[in-house]
Amino acid sequence: MTDEELFNVLLHKAKTRRLIKALKSKHPGKWQRAYRNIADAYEELRDKYVQKSFFQVGIYEPAHADSWPWHFHYEDGLYLSEKQRICKMSKAAVFNNISEARKHFHTWSGNKKYKMEIIEFKQLVAVPASSSDSNESSWQTAQPRLSDVKS
Repeated sequence: MTDEELFNVLLHKAKTRRLIKALKSKHPGKWQRAYRNIADAYEELRDKYVQKSFFQVGIYEPAHADSWPWHFHYEDGLYLSEKQRICKMSKAAVFNNISEARKHFHTWSGNKKYKMEIIEFKQLVAVPASSSDSNESSWQTAQPRLSDVKS
């Protein structure tokens, strides 16, 4: 299992619960030991990733709504793409800060007819090795602890 695959399992509640449930059913006597190892691995991996904010420009017509109407259904919203076209969430332009997003909207030709709302989302980003702690133990050395379950 690579770091990214394990990271996706450990930082998503449903996947972690599924993994623990599978461990309980396959190895009823050893699952608690594996659970401690999973907790240690999570703590070690968590320090290698940071939540970073990114921004997208959500647009709406003021004639139909008073504000951006998709607050709980982000995937259904209308966004502005990099080519300044109306699009869905999958093709929306992503910006590192709010000022870039505002500038992108105000240079768009449709900014008179539509209004915008800056949508912030957070994403886990890997911390470069040079800026992370220089711990002598890495995930590669910790990985065999999870294989203790396989006997």
